[in-house]
Amino acid sequence: MKKFKIIAIWMLTALLAFVFLAFGAGKFLSPAAAAQFARWGYPDWLRTAIGVLEIGGALILLVPRVAWEGAVILALVLAGAIFTLLRFGEGFHVVLPALLLCVVAIIGYLRHPRSSLTHRLTAAADWVADQEIARQHRWLSTGKNR
Repeated sequence: MKKFKIIAIWMLTALLAFVFLAFGAGKFLSPAAAAQFARWGYPDWLRTAIGVLEIGGALILLVPRVAWEGAVILALVLAGAIFTLLRFGEGFHVVLPALLLCVVAIIGYLRHPRSSLTHRLTAAADWVADQEIARQHRWLSTGKNR
């Protein structure tokens, strides 16, 4: 089961990285992206910066030690996209960025180094609690509580 979880996380991470690489490349290659940013009144350098952040965040997402930092970068970009779409009355188009934001947040959490530490500490605390409960049951069953 653990190997399945690891494989699933890596597959989702790779898919997410591919999506953001494509989005980032689109910021540089698509004239429609330039037109869209101009329609919103944003300067052209912002389109370039967001493209760099998307490509950089996607590549960082593939490096296990800092993958959660890539997720933070991408989450900030997505939050900006959601804000922009809502600000300019394009609420229907918010669905994809909002969905991606959820997936990025999950991946960021799962790839964070402390998430595995938290699971180990929780497991250790549960084991200690189970041992204490078993000890109390043994103590109560011997009749020493009378």
